[in-house]
Amino acid sequence: MSDKQQIIVDSFNNAKDNEVMAVVGAEAEQDDEPLGYLSTRIPMLDYLIGRPGIPIGGITTLVGPYGSSKSTVISCLIAEVQSRGGMAFLLETEGRFSPSRARQLGVNTDDLVFIAPDTLQSSFQSLQRIIEAARKELPPEQLILLAMDSVAGAPLKEELEGVDYGVGLHARIISQWMRVLSPLVRRQNIALVFTAQPRSTISFGGFGKADTTFIGERPLGHASKILIGFTISSHLGEDKSSPHGFNIIAEIKDSRISPRRFWKRTFHLYGDGIHWGGSALEVLVEIGMIKQKGGWYQYLENKAFRASEFEEKLEDWPELREAISLAPLLWQEGIHGNGKG
Repeated sequence: MSDKQQIIVDSFNNAKDNEVMAVVGAEAEQDDEPLGYLSTRIPMLDYLIGRPGIPIGGITTLVGPYGSSKSTVISCLIAEVQSRGGMAFLLETEGRFSPSRARQLGVNTDDLVFIAPDTLQSSFQSLQRIIEAARKELPPEQLILLAMDSVAGAPLKEELEGVDYGVGLHARIISQWMRVLSPLVRRQNIALVFTAQPRSTISFGGFGKADTTFIGERPLGHASKILIGFTISSHLGEDKSSPHGFNIIAEIKDSRISPRRFWKRTFHLYGDGIHWGGSALEVLVEIGMIKQKGGWYQYLENKAFRASEFEEKLEDWPELREAISLAPLLWQEGIHGNGKG
């Protein structure tokens, strides 16, 4: 950069009341890199993401119908951030939060800050206030999770006031607030997560399938470092009217943190939550460290075992626990077993 350019940049950055910083060259390239990652506590989902979890210093969006595990993933993230000494703030707009369910998943509800905003606008205002307060009052290394569950569940202020607001106001408000929130979290130790529900659009003329979108798809998709879709693929158990769980398909709809766009993997959601051992075992089979034959599994030349014995076996094979944590990074290094991109 020339001396004249440096003079302009310094003048810009030193101006009074200037909240925007100009960066140059390599600094600008590094600005979009996450500060770290927050594990979902679901090994197969972390493996699918291609990183050790969702990005810290960025936005993550989880999209799926009701019951497809979005809120479960949020609770797992809350439990993880608390285990790392971080703070968790949950903005719940649907009135469906279950403290007992959250505790099953490892959440310390006594330390969870719960906020129930009444409108979409107040939800985003609350997020902005928390982020700005954290920047002023907390040390920069303080880890924070902000989760809004969900964007679609928050009514517009205009709806409550009975005002005719026309078409597309939801998306415009979300777009405006993404421009505010994205820069605020980018260089802070904050993971910001939104959930959304899909909606089907009508196909005209009988040609093709109805497309599936969600409220705020474009602004949320543009602002998110990763966008993950969830669908229920099948029931677990013979009685479909009272299943003991579901098979959930997770798909990377878009990602700026790993090369796994459009990858899909399945994990299991049970009545009591996610079984870490079962998900971890599936990852090890996927990367080829454990062989599977029917309902039996084998590591190296050791005696074959059942899935129910896996977590006990890990005590004798600590190297497998390390492999589970490294598995999300294997594909980018060009090392993979049975994975299919």
